[in-house]
This record gives sequence, structure tokens and C-alpha cells, in this order.
Amino acid sequence: MLDNTQSKDDTISEWDKNAEARRRQIISKIDISYHQILVPTIMRLVGDIRKKRVIDVGCGNGAFLSMMEGHQEDLKGSLNRIKYFGVDKKERNIKEIESKYKELLEQFESPEFICKPIEEIKYHEEFDFVLCINFLHEINPMNISEVLFNIIRSLKVGGKAEIIDMEELSEGEYDCIPWDSDAIIEIIASIFTEEICEVQLLRYEKKHGLSIPLYSILIKKKEFLDKETYDDELIDAKKIAFRFFKKKYEKTVEEISDIETKLKFLLNVDRSDGKESTNEILNHMNKSMQLKNFSKWMSRWTSNWEE
Repeated sequence: MLDNTQSKDDTISEWDKNAEARRRQIISKIDISYHQILVPTIMRLVGDIRKKRVIDVGCGNGAFLSMMEGHQEDLKGSLNRIKYFGVDKKERNIKEIESKYKELLEQFESPEFICKPIEEIKYHEEFDFVLCINFLHEINPMNISEVLFNIIRSLKVGGKAEIIDMEELSEGEYDCIPWDSDAIIEIIASIFTEEICEVQLLRYEKKHGLSIPLYSILIKKKEFLDKETYDDELIDAKKIAFRFFKKKYEKTVEEISDIETKLKFLLNVDRSDGKESTNEILNHMNKSMQLKNFSKWMSRWTSNWEE
């Protein structure tokens, strides 16, 4: 869990540990969501990727390239017609990807990597496919509308963007915002009309065997943007994002209150019969501490946003 008092280097170090744990989950196939949902969904939506310009937003540890590597036989003789762009704000991530997938990347048509935050990447109708895997929850929440705007603006007419993310955070990610799929769709609809882009939603819930619910949003660009600037629409979109963010914060505060009430009851109940589990108390205390850290982080952002 990230501590609000940590230095920047300590925070980066802790995120790196989380990333390594995530990589081990994927390699060992413990994470069924990756192998049974994420990979098949993306490969189905990408379709015929030959002769396509693809941008992998928040390319991280190379999830998309790993999928491509697993489908090299299907794409045999066609990889040299794929123009790949990877975007990540960490230079170390990019270097690791270039090393790990060196042979695969050599088959692409002059692959490029951009070491910048996505908020600073502004393309205009240049890509056939934009991929955004488990990334939105990690960006600065105040920039969510601009990021979604930039993703759609970067698409060619007829191009597709695929956003896959979680609606709940896994343990340890308490300074991120799990945007509800409905919130993402509402933000997009406040910026672009249905004539410009078509949006489809697919949800994967816990009943599908997942530890946390995921969503997949497919965006298809139907027309050219109808104007140069979208300043007014972005202002409205930011209001929607803030409304959602504040609601999430208030819900977190309520959840903390509920847990504290349960804790008081558990600590005062007569446990002489030995039936009350000490583990249950510890779990509630740990959850309360995690949510309090999350609440403090959200409170800081809420104050910044309101200013």
C-alpha cells in the first residue's frame, strides 16, 4: 500500500514491486482474467492488424507485445506491415520492453517508443487502433477528460480504440481511481456526438471467475471531428468527472464509518466462548487503514479540483 508521506523514489520503488508481482501472476496464469478474457478480447477486436498503425497507451511491461508474440504464427509474413507505437512515462519500462521483445519488434515496420505521460501525447487522426490496458485508473484524475479526448482524436475515421480496465482496485492500489465504465461513457458522450464515435460496453463481473470486475469499452471513430476546439465540451466533461470522483470519495468515507462500527462491536463482544475470530478483527483493521489512506489521497485531489 502506498503511503502519502513517501518520497517519489520510494513510491516508484513500491509501484515496481507491484508491477513485478503482476507480471508473475500473468506468467504463472494465476490471473485468469488476463488469459481467458483480456487476450481473447483484444485479439478479436484488433482483427486483421496488418497494414495498421497501432498505439499502445501505457504500454507498461509489454502486455500487447506479449499477445503479438503468442500469435506470430497467425501473422507470419505480415508483422513487417504493422507500425507500432508504445507510450509509457517510465524510461525503464520502455528499455525492458525493447530488450525483452527485441526479435518481435525487429519484424515490425520501424517501431517507435515515446517516453511521456499520455496527457502530453496529442495526435490527430493518425492511428487505426489505440489500445489502453489497465491504465486509466493510474492517471491523474483531473486529466481523465483530456486523456479520453486525446485517445479519440488520435484515431483515423474507421479506427478503433479499446479501453480495458477494472471497476474495483486490487489490494495495494489505493492511490488510483477505478473509474466506473458508466462514468467513462458519460464523459465521452459529453465531448463527442454519436455521429462522430460509436461506443460499446462489455462487462466481466466476479461471477465470471474474476477477483475484481473488469470492463471493456470499444470506441469506433465514424466521422472526422466537426470542429477545431472542444473547450466547452471538455469543461462539461471535467464536471462529470469531478461529480463521479466526489461521489466515490463520499462512498469511501461511508465505508470507513461502517467498518469502524463493526470494529467497535467486534472489540466489545464477549469472546470468552472463543468463537470470535481474531483474524476477522485484524482484517477489518487493515481494511480501515487502507481506506483511510485512500480517503486522504482522494480528499487532497478533491480540494485541488475544487480550487
